[in-house]
Amino acid sequence: MKYPKEFISLVNSLANETDQDLQYIGQGNPWAKMLIVEKDNHIDTSTTRGEGCYMMEVLNNVKQWQKNIEENVCSDDIPSWIESPISIEAYNPLYPYKGLKNFLAKRDSEGSSINGGVSSSWVSYQKLRSAISPASESDVIDFHQTAFLTSLCSVKCPNHGYPDEVRKSVSVRCKQLFSLPYFRSFDVILMSCGRIVKDCHVNVEEVFDQKFIEEIKYGNEWIRYYEKDGKLLMLTGTIQRCSKELIGVIGKKAREYLMRQLMPYFVHYDGTEDSINNDSLAWYEYLWSCLRLIGKDSQYDFEVNDMINNYGFEEDWLDSFELPRTLIGLFFNRYCHWLNYADKDGFKSWFEKYRKGITE
Repeated sequence: MKYPKEFISLVNSLANETDQDLQYIGQGNPWAKMLIVEKDNHIDTSTTRGEGCYMMEVLNNVKQWQKNIEENVCSDDIPSWIESPISIEAYNPLYPYKGLKNFLAKRDSEGSSINGGVSSSWVSYQKLRSAISPASESDVIDFHQTAFLTSLCSVKCPNHGYPDEVRKSVSVRCKQLFSLPYFRSFDVILMSCGRIVKDCHVNVEEVFDQKFIEEIKYGNEWIRYYEKDGKLLMLTGTIQRCSKELIGVIGKKAREYLMRQLMPYFVHYDGTEDSINNDSLAWYEYLWSCLRLIGKDSQYDFEVNDMINNYGFEEDWLDSFELPRTLIGLFFNRYCHWLNYADKDGFKSWFEKYRKGITE
């Protein structure tokens, strides 16, 4: 799978950039339809470990993406951080710290996790990922496959009051980075930034080309909603301070908008619980949607390759339905499971009827 053209263009445009505020693009899945904008990168550069992390995660970010694009690296290619020697070479922004567990870290005096856990913000983002894709729980942190994550500011911000370097960083990134086509291509944007947006005079409507709709209070918490051309932006407080209930609200709303682009692919799943409870085909469509939203439908690329290379399926036939091939691969997997053997002609006949809504 090739990297998105707009993402490649973005990376190339920053290849020779010397401004520190523009050397960090982000981390996570460049193919994702959801963008998460944090307040900052959480890295404390006052320590030796922090300086190393800042160099590895922020200042080397563009070079790392260039390498990924050149070598067409996918998340499956990245080794587990826990099972591999920890080094700068092992870090990859496509799936940073792969293999870390979904619980809070216990840290040594240098700040390194000694139990395989992660920060409170990453635990919260994993809760959000579970709310978006409820049929695919995970005991490891994998929310990076659901979204692309970046930050409003390239340096760590204080909790109160923002010095000139912070205000400059926010201004530069808003004007010269987030206004580029790639960052405006997402169906859902979550700005988990809190007060810095107001205090640094960020014009959300202008930066992301959105229109303010309303602000809704959820107890002592809030979300500001923006929408334009069928795309959604949500602005709220920093994720680690969001309650489980608010994360559920964010996840449900994000799923609603992300699912809009997938619903035309389905014949039986209509977005309701009743359809998946009463129809196995609807359940498979629903399952695929959950995998698709977190970037894990790629597991069915194996089925598609098997269909082409070992069973002689014509690529023109696969493309004739104007469907993601992984959805066809999932149904081929299930069809072979039902019969307990593979039948090319039988599957083609059945699948063509299924797409017409004929299941008998």
